Amino acid sequence: MNDNTLILTPKETKPRKPRICHSPEYWLKHIQASRQSGLSKQAYCEQNDLAPSTFFKWERRLEKQTAQFVAVSVMSPVEDVAVKIILPNGIGLSLPVNSDPECLRPWIKTLAVL
Repeated sequence: MNDNTLILTPKETKPRKPRICHSPEYWLKHIQASRQSGLSKQAYCEQNDLAPSTFFKWERRLEKQTAQFVAVSVMSPVEDVAVKIILPNGIGLSLPVNSDPECLRPWIKTLAVL
């Protein structure tokens, strides 16, 4: 060996945890528990040995899929009353009572993502 020889040694690395794929229900349970825990999301992930990036990915994914419904009550039956759908964020839609349910489906899907 001469003085210009460079010897490379393999870098020491921690052994990787086996990759486990959890169900959406598993992540929904953790997301709900994190909200009730009073901890920051980061602290909750550390405490429960969860990868924060995976937690945040599932939180975004499930929020897009989850629509919130609000209980409604009928005050009195009137023929010309419009159906009003008002989401928790205040966005709403008024439609005639005799609207075709198939026509309502795209409107409800659109409102759910707003």
